[in-house]
Amino acid sequence: MATVAYIQANPESAKSIVNSEIKRITGKALLSKELDQAYTNLDITYDPLTSTMLQSADRAYSLGFLGSSQPNLNGIFYLGPLNQVLTSKGLAQVTGP
Repeated sequence: MATVAYIQANPESAKSIVNSEIKRITGKALLSKELDQAYTNLDITYDPLTSTMLQSADRAYSLGFLGSSQPNLNGIFYLGPLNQVLTSKGLAQVTGP
């Protein structure tokens, strides 16, 4: 939760940290305009976005990547511990399927 809150409150600092790590790992940092563009495609959240994952699984199945029978993903998310922490911090709980 603290990392998400930091990134949301300090986006420029977070981008700098990310770019420093990219440079450390790859040997080359991204240009500022590239990093800025990339960040427009991100949603920084502690929510596991269950509907997005299930939609991706459905698409993967329809494209033939998951075999001949659609996998049963019931129970893949157990949000209890996350929601307990969120509640203890006065944050909204996340929902799932």
